[in-house]
Amino acid sequence: MKKSKCVTMLLTALACSSCMAQTPRSYTRDYRNALRYGAKAKMTLRIVNDGGNPVSNAVASVVFLLPKAVSNTVVRGLSNEEGLFVAEGVSTKSIGGYVSKDGYYSTNFKCPRGNPADPYDNASKVKDGRWLPWNPTIPVVLREIRNPIPMYVKIFDGELTNGATCGFDCEAGDFVEPYGRGVESDFMVTCKGAGIPGTKTTHSIEMVVSDPAGGFMAKKKHSSSAFKSDYLAPEQGYSTNIFAKMEYDSQHGVSGSSVFQGDEYLVFKSRVKRDEEGNIVSANYGKFYSGIEFMRGVGEHVGVGFLYYFNPTPNDRNIEFDGKNNLFKPGWNSKLNWSREP
Repeated sequence: MKKSKCVTMLLTALACSSCMAQTPRSYTRDYRNALRYGAKAKMTLRIVNDGGNPVSNAVASVVFLLPKAVSNTVVRGLSNEEGLFVAEGVSTKSIGGYVSKDGYYSTNFKCPRGNPADPYDNASKVKDGRWLPWNPTIPVVLREIRNPIPMYVKIFDGELTNGATCGFDCEAGDFVEPYGRGVESDFMVTCKGAGIPGTKTTHSIEMVVSDPAGGFMAKKKHSSSAFKSDYLAPEQGYSTNIFAKMEYDSQHGVSGSSVFQGDEYLVFKSRVKRDEEGNIVSANYGKFYSGIEFMRGVGEHVGVGFLYYFNPTPNDRNIEFDGKNNLFKPGWNSKLNWSREP
């Protein structure tokens, strides 16, 4: 089964393949020359923190993409007291890069493009050897490193009997008995599969928590930052279960619903404990970063895979992983694959 993979940041300039069709006629020749030989470009980065305040002395690296036969130009420097950094160079199709500073998570950026109506679009407008608009201001948000902690982090890859329901123990990194070595269930997992592989199949997965105060919540990623989640998991507002279904038809391809989209991550609240009067006394929190995979396994089994982060301290909603101190000790399990992103 293909394993879930951690989202990684590529600090390279990104090309836009749709710009040619949107190029205004008056710019066609200049545009084609710019794609072949490059054109002058200038941009200003406006670097701020989470609160919108300028960040000075941030290290900016701006990549100007050049033809394959020529090395790309990288312009580096520090932001001023107003959080501004100006870069100028020659580029063929794209400009991007990243910004970093001690005490902050690095952030990547790119010059938006592909829509001539967009005032920041400089991929479909070229005139007099310059990409237009000249010197747009690109906002860049640097997120602070606040309180990163050790967590249990794992890319899990396992199988259940088709239609079976089993608990998953985040602290053990495995299903509970009889499918694994886990002891306490954070959530129950049910996988189902039907059909003939290669012709028409249907697969589904459902995850359920035992207490209505716990559950799952989809959140938008901070996609440009190395730290993609919120710092704290929400205390309330969870759904007790998540469900996804995938269908494959040899004539119509794949269709279905996913647990969460590529620009989302999933927060979960588990191990809810109550006193004799029914009041909540403790709960644990964690997150899924990449998609939850499910598919036909070997024989009568259905496979499931996901990347998760689990904070073992009850009532601590912190989900900011420190990126290096995985509470799983290397070597105890050959399947202990994990991500070093926070």
